[in-house]
Amino acid sequence: MLAATSVAADWHWQPRKLAGDYTIYSGSLADMAPRTVTDQKLAISVRGKAAQDIFNAIGPDIKTCGWEEGLQIRQRADGNVSCTRTRQGEYSCHFGFDLRTGDSIPGVVC
Repeated sequence: MLAATSVAADWHWQPRKLAGDYTIYSGSLADMAPRTVTDQKLAISVRGKAAQDIFNAIGPDIKTCGWEEGLQIRQRADGNVSCTRTRQGEYSCHFGFDLRTGDSIPGVVC
């Protein structure tokens, strides 16, 4: 039997700080409204080192809407996790959750 190998052999659990923003809303990302009792969604945006780590973990790049020269885009789970790296080396990642169901949803409009 083969033993599982680690991507980072020297890894150990350690919480890390992150920079980001969040919005709780109802409706859709393209047409946000104040949250209601029956409709509450969470959109999260992460920047900096945390976004770089996520971006590196979910490769490879894709070409999708908004693609421009020098912009790298990586997505998973039908766009529910979406990260970018700009030509200037700035990273951002977006993801979301339906707070009523717990389902993963997109956190950014393409």
